[in-house]
Amino acid sequence: MKAVVCRSPGDLVLEDRAAPGAPPPGWARVAISHVGICGTDYHIFEGKHPFLAYPRIMGHEVSGT
Repeated sequence: MKAVVCRSPGDLVLEDRAAPGAPPPGWARVAISHVGICGTDYHIFEGKHPFLAYPRIMGHEVSGT
């Protein structure tokens, strides 16, 4: 699968990542079709988010089936 990774402020790369394993009982796996960015992602890119470390996978607003 693909992931947009912010390695450090201002440094974005598209990386291949291993797919996650099987979900635990009671959970579901969603096939992601679209990912959005929001203010949090923008602050991560700018280096202005105070509560995280780099590298960071971007795009936590997703939709799929």
